[in-house]
Amino acid sequence: IGIAKRKAFVDPTADPYAVIELVGDDTGSTDYFPVGKFRFKTLQDTPLPTWDAKTILIGKKEGTKGLRLTILDGNKRSEDELLYCVEIDRSDLPE
Repeated sequence: IGIAKRKAFVDPTADPYAVIELVGDDTGSTDYFPVGKFRFKTLQDTPLPTWDAKTILIGKKEGTKGLRLTILDGNKRSEDELLYCVEIDRSDLPE
């Protein structure tokens, strides 16, 4: 598991959102039809975010190496800021 952390969840003005996506050479996803990717809703002014949501990701098993969860702070006036990113190898995921 690889972890990259840039900012702690203590900023009371943070507007975090989460993106979960399949990673690999050929997950079956395209720019036009991103089947292996889902964006969870933005939570306004939330220093310690929790999402109570479920989704299904569809992708090619043979071309998928794992799963990436990224949490970003949405900014209206500038580029969104990376808060947290973790990648989980396919072998660590349930079948």
